[in-house]
Amino acid sequence: CRVAPCFWRPSRWGGRSTLASAATQRGKLVAGSLSMNPEEPVSSSAILSICIPTRNRVDTLLSALATALELGDDIEVVVLDTGDEEGAQDRILCEFGSDPRIRYSYSPEPLSFAQAFDAAVALAQGEYVTIIGDDDGILPSALVHARWALANGIDAVTPTLPVSYNWPNFRHRYYGASD
Repeated sequence: CRVAPCFWRPSRWGGRSTLASAATQRGKLVAGSLSMNPEEPVSSSAILSICIPTRNRVDTLLSALATALELGDDIEVVVLDTGDEEGAQDRILCEFGSDPRIRYSYSPEPLSFAQAFDAAVALAQGEYVTIIGDDDGILPSALVHARWALANGIDAVTPTLPVSYNWPNFRHRYYGASD
């Protein structure tokens, strides 16, 4: 499912996450980059940071990464891996090489859903930040909207179209079966 995400400018909305900053200072997050030279600083020229927390779902993550990287060069994709399966970073390298737009970080300690999203946002360096699930994709218009927001001094953008997710054999509490 490709989404039209909301995104915001962290510098205008209270800054980066204090939870993830504290976790990083305590050494619980291992930040890195998929560049061939790990010492190379990550470019902060990204207009849009796309944060993708993941746990033990590298197959769906690869698809989410592919849709994000289609957007263009002035993005960064922050992957925060909290999984206990080995090889996610290797699979990303195998699929996308050392694409400098991908920033991979690993947390050896399990994080809650909210903590993982919070930590991923704290690692983002783009002017605007959005979050997608590791089983989602992002619409190509997301970067176009971020550029428009930047040019017009807009701090946050959210879509007005409601989104509904359905899975096979899903049964809604009030509306019944989805098929």
